[in-house]
Formats: sequence, C-alpha cells, structure tokens
Amino acid sequence: MSNRLLDWYRPQVKHAYLLDFLLEPRVEGNTSVVRADLEQGIPMPDGSVDVVTSVSSIEHLSAAGQVLFLSEAQRVLRPGGIVAMTVSYLIGLDARMLAVLSSNPVLRKEGFSINAQLDLRKMLEAAPALRAPEEPRWNRFPGFDGFSEAEIVQDTDILLDTVYLDDRHHSATEVNVLGARWAEIGIYLRKS
Repeated sequence: MSNRLLDWYRPQVKHAYLLDFLLEPRVEGNTSVVRADLEQGIPMPDGSVDVVTSVSSIEHLSAAGQVLFLSEAQRVLRPGGIVAMTVSYLIGLDARMLAVLSSNPVLRKEGFSINAQLDLRKMLEAAPALRAPEEPRWNRFPGFDGFSEAEIVQDTDILLDTVYLDDRHHSATEVNVLGARWAEIGIYLRKS
C-alpha cells in the first residue's frame, strides 16, 4: 500500500489509520486500513486520535455527510488535536452540472461523484470545538457571507483544475463537456 500522504506520515507517527470504502481492511506496519463509509461516521472511539487528515475527499459526500464528517472529526480527536484537510470546491456548480457529476457511472464507481455543493459554514456549526488557530478571512470560504467564486478563480495562491475523464470511458464526454473547474482549498483547525 503506497500513498504519498501515508508514506510521509508513517515514519512520524506511532500508528496511522486509513479510512476507505473501497479497500480491504488490513494492517501493514504501523498502518491499519479500515473500511468505512464516511456518510455513516468515522468508526473510531471518542478522543482516540491526534490528527484527522482528508485530501480532496469530503466534497464527494452528500451535504449531510460533509456536516457529519467534521462533527465526527471533532468527536474522535483528543483535546488539542488537529484537522488538516483540503477540499476541492466546484466552481459554478449548478443543477445541470450536479446531475451529471452525481450520476456518471465512472465517477460513481470510483467514489468521485459530486452530490452536493460544499458549505463550510454548516460543517463548522456542527463542530463548534474546532477552531482555526488564527481568525481566517471567512468570506474566502464556501457558505460564508461575502464568499466569491470569482475571487477564488483570480487568486494565484489557489490551485485550479478541471474535472476530466479519460476519453476511453464510454461516459467521459458528458463530464468533459461541462468544463467543470475546481479549486483546492486548505483547512486547518484545532480542537479546543
């Protein structure tokens, strides 16, 4: 099992848990793979971990699943624990785009479908003990007053890309024709 984030973590932690709904449960060295459906919560005991990380995963959950994830991260973290995550925010997500990205068979099979727009405000309201170490400019985050997709697109510090499927997939055209752009947003929170 190799993963850039895990490869970096392994020598620095006593034990790492990789939660995934596709991988078979197993233990390799100091890493346990745990089969988990994040729509149902994080299958870890209360206050049992120091760090929760997520890289471009939460945006693939339903709106309720996104809120549950941060609430569950708060629950499983020890006091002083941190959440370090990125989310891919889809720019201009409308009903037509959502219909395609939520139903495309290739995206669904791989766990990459998009079922809801990201709303960081609702996520944080469900996890009041999680706070940013410095007061961020909240208007830069989805769900907060003053949030502007145009500012994200123009910000050279934010990674932008386009949702794309290999043309060899029979349903790639319906996704690729959307030209759906996404921005990678980093979030760092500490449990009080």
